Amino acid sequence: MSDREAALDRDHLDACTDGDRGLQKEVLLLFAEQAPRYIAALAQELADDEAWRRTAHRLKGAARAVGARRLADRAASAELAPATERTDRLGALEAEWLRVEEAIRLF
Repeated sequence: MSDREAALDRDHLDACTDGDRGLQKEVLLLFAEQAPRYIAALAQELADDEAWRRTAHRLKGAARAVGARRLADRAASAELAPATERTDRLGALEAEWLRVEEAIRLF
């Protein structure tokens, strides 16, 4: 996946909202409230297999729903990560979230 890939898939948002910019903004703002909570929870759940997987799965679904595909892919990878790799996966999620957050801010 290219570093130049858009943080948000605008075509996906258009398809899911019939191009309604107001609805898109509302959905993105809700996601912008949820995603940091999921990421903060993951930081607390590094050693808890079930909680880690559940939270990563939720983040994956929420990110896919708004067209944040790369964040969703990173969450999917984190969901399956063994405990020894979770700190690195969390760092990747945090970095990608910054890209998505900026894209939402500029939307």
